[in-house]
Amino acid sequence: MRTTADLLKKSRQVNEVLKEAGKGINMATIKPRLQALKNTNIVAFNDLANVAFIEVVRRLVEANDLKPVEFVYARKNVSYDLGISIPTVNRYFDSHTATRAELRMFGKKVYLNPDFVPADQLYDDEGESE
Repeated sequence: MRTTADLLKKSRQVNEVLKEAGKGINMATIKPRLQALKNTNIVAFNDLANVAFIEVVRRLVEANDLKPVEFVYARKNVSYDLGISIPTVNRYFDSHTATRAELRMFGKKVYLNPDFVPADQLYDDEGESE
């Protein structure tokens, strides 16, 4: 069983990895960018919205000293910050809380997944899961 100190250490590591991945996200302009893409390029919209989704949740957890935040609080803030609907946010939460994904749910709280494995580290050279 992991200690609280171990989980906090892993959360810090995951936070740094996710922070690097979200480096190009400008939260001041993300909402209008997403709205423009939604009407012109749905594939680009989905790609950017997924990255922005993780960045918003990461920032919420980081602001809470890397402790879990209430799911409803996170869901409402993501919806507002990105200008996307609650059903869409729910779909993002579903996919980004998979076993090896960036986030994890525990009860009604969401936190950074200490078992997160970046996609580029997930498979070996033959395409097999490690």
